[in-house]
Amino acid sequence: MLGSNWQETGFVFVSIIGTPQELRHLNRTFDALIVKDNKALEESDKLPKIRSHDLRHFCATMLLSQGLPQQTLMEILGHSQISLTMNTYSHVLPEMTRAAIGVMDLVLGRK
Repeated sequence: MLGSNWQETGFVFVSIIGTPQELRHLNRTFDALIVKDNKALEESDKLPKIRSHDLRHFCATMLLSQGLPQQTLMEILGHSQISLTMNTYSHVLPEMTRAAIGVMDLVLGRK
Protein backbone atom coordinates (compact mmCIF):
# COMPACT_ATOMS: atom_id res chain seq x y z
CA MET A 1 0.00 0.00 0.00
CA LEU A 2 2.89 2.39 0.67
CA GLY A 3 4.39 1.85 -2.77
CA SER A 4 7.72 3.64 -3.12
CA ASN A 5 7.60 4.74 0.56
CA TRP A 6 8.01 1.14 1.74
CA GLN A 7 11.59 0.17 2.59
CA GLU A 8 12.14 -3.59 2.32
CA THR A 9 14.68 -4.74 4.91
CA GLY A 10 13.88 -8.41 5.35
CA PHE A 11 13.36 -7.90 9.09
CA VAL A 12 10.39 -9.42 10.91
CA PHE A 13 9.66 -6.50 13.23
CA VAL A 14 9.55 -3.28 11.27
CA SER A 15 8.05 0.19 11.48
CA ILE A 16 5.02 1.17 9.45
CA ILE A 17 7.30 2.02 6.50
CA GLY A 18 9.44 -1.12 6.72
CA THR A 19 12.49 0.25 8.51
CA PRO A 20 13.97 -1.72 11.45
CA GLN A 21 11.88 -1.45 14.60
CA GLU A 22 13.51 0.44 17.45
CA LEU A 23 14.23 -2.07 20.22
CA ARG A 24 12.69 0.09 22.97
CA HIS A 25 9.45 0.36 21.01
CA LEU A 26 9.40 -3.37 20.30
CA ASN A 27 9.92 -4.17 24.00
CA ARG A 28 7.21 -1.72 25.14
CA THR A 29 4.74 -3.17 22.64
CA PHE A 30 5.61 -6.74 23.60
CA ASP A 31 5.27 -6.01 27.33
CA ALA A 32 1.91 -4.30 26.75
CA LEU A 33 0.61 -7.32 24.83
CA ILE A 34 1.49 -9.65 27.70
CA VAL A 35 -0.20 -7.36 30.24
CA LYS A 36 -3.29 -7.07 28.03
CA ASP A 37 -3.56 -10.81 27.46
CA ASN A 38 -2.99 -11.59 31.14
CA LYS A 39 -6.00 -9.45 32.13
CA ALA A 40 -8.28 -11.97 30.45
CA LEU A 41 -6.64 -15.05 32.00
CA GLU A 42 -7.01 -16.90 35.27
CA GLU A 43 -4.03 -16.50 37.60
CA SER A 44 -2.78 -20.03 36.86
CA ASP A 45 -2.87 -19.40 33.08
CA LYS A 46 -1.12 -16.03 33.04
CA LEU A 47 1.92 -15.58 30.85
CA PRO A 48 5.20 -15.00 32.68
CA LYS A 49 7.11 -11.74 32.28
CA ILE A 50 9.61 -12.50 29.53
CA ARG A 51 11.77 -10.47 27.21
CA SER A 52 11.04 -10.38 23.50
CA HIS A 53 14.53 -11.85 23.02
CA ASP A 54 13.40 -14.95 24.95
CA LEU A 55 11.24 -15.78 21.93
CA ARG A 56 14.45 -16.28 19.96
CA HIS A 57 15.59 -18.92 22.44
CA PHE A 58 12.16 -20.54 22.34
CA CYS A 59 12.15 -20.61 18.54
CA ALA A 60 15.63 -22.15 18.36
CA THR A 61 14.80 -24.80 20.93
CA MET A 62 11.49 -25.74 19.30
CA LEU A 63 13.06 -26.01 15.84
CA LEU A 64 15.87 -28.20 17.18
CA SER A 65 13.40 -30.38 19.07
CA GLN A 66 11.64 -31.05 15.75
CA GLY A 67 14.86 -32.24 14.13
CA LEU A 68 15.75 -29.13 12.14
CA PRO A 69 19.39 -29.42 11.05
CA GLN A 70 21.72 -27.29 13.15
CA GLN A 71 23.19 -25.64 10.04
CA THR A 72 19.73 -24.52 8.94
CA LEU A 73 19.01 -23.06 12.38
CA MET A 74 22.34 -21.25 12.31
CA GLU A 75 21.35 -19.61 9.02
CA ILE A 76 17.86 -18.69 10.27
CA LEU A 77 19.36 -16.99 13.33
CA GLY A 78 21.98 -15.23 11.20
CA HIS A 79 25.04 -16.69 12.90
CA SER A 80 28.39 -17.28 11.23
CA GLN A 81 29.44 -20.10 13.58
CA ILE A 82 27.47 -23.19 14.60
CA SER A 83 29.06 -23.04 18.07
CA LEU A 84 27.35 -19.72 18.81
CA THR A 85 23.99 -21.12 17.77
CA MET A 86 24.29 -24.33 19.74
CA ASN A 87 25.90 -22.90 22.88
CA THR A 88 23.62 -19.89 23.16
CA TYR A 89 20.26 -20.68 21.65
CA SER A 90 19.60 -24.35 22.11
CA HIS A 91 18.23 -25.81 25.30
CA VAL A 92 17.65 -29.45 26.09
CA LEU A 93 14.02 -30.22 26.82
CA PRO A 94 12.90 -33.25 28.83
CA GLU A 95 11.30 -34.69 25.68
CA MET A 96 14.63 -34.44 23.88
CA THR A 97 16.36 -36.36 26.65
CA ARG A 98 13.67 -39.06 26.60
CA ALA A 99 13.99 -39.36 22.82
CA ALA A 100 17.76 -39.75 23.10
CA ILE A 101 17.32 -42.48 25.71
CA GLY A 102 14.82 -44.21 23.41
CA VAL A 103 17.34 -44.15 20.57
CA MET A 104 19.99 -45.65 22.86
CA ASP A 105 17.56 -48.40 23.87
CA LEU A 106 16.98 -49.20 20.18
CA VAL A 107 20.72 -49.23 19.45
CA LEU A 108 21.34 -51.55 22.39
CA GLY A 109 18.46 -53.80 21.37
CA ARG A 110 16.36 -53.15 24.48
CA LYS A 111 13.13 -52.44 22.60
